[in-house]
Amino acid sequence: MSFRDDFFAKASEPMPVEEVETAAGLVVIHCLTAGEKDRYDLAVQKDPGSYRARLVQATARDHDGHLRFREDDVQRLSTMPLPVIEPLVDAAIKVNRMSAKDLEDLRKNSTGQSDDFSSDSASPSDELHESSKERSPAQSCLS
Repeated sequence: MSFRDDFFAKASEPMPVEEVETAAGLVVIHCLTAGEKDRYDLAVQKDPGSYRARLVQATARDHDGHLRFREDDVQRLSTMPLPVIEPLVDAAIKVNRMSAKDLEDLRKNSTGQSDDFSSDSASPSDELHESSKERSPAQSCLS
């Protein structure tokens, strides 16, 4: 088997998921494909204030892989209380092996600067995904 065949065979194996229990039921957070991540990045660049809501919209699925939220739910997701949305965001960051630096870079690229809400203390997402900083982009989602 050629490298190309091996690569695509390995990449087509099931990707990691994380289940999050919510008041409304179970949500399965999926790993984004390259194309989905590209669309997510572009959408956040156009509307940087929606990165959490867009990440949940793009990764939250049912057990059959169907999206739980539509594109037109992003605004409503943005208004959700942080304790409701953050467990889904944290799971999406973990499954997609995104680091806090990845999210900060995305915000910087979309606005040209960092926001004034940054601090030197690590957030739960930073601590949860510290190991993702050691992985190359090619290793994301592939174990």
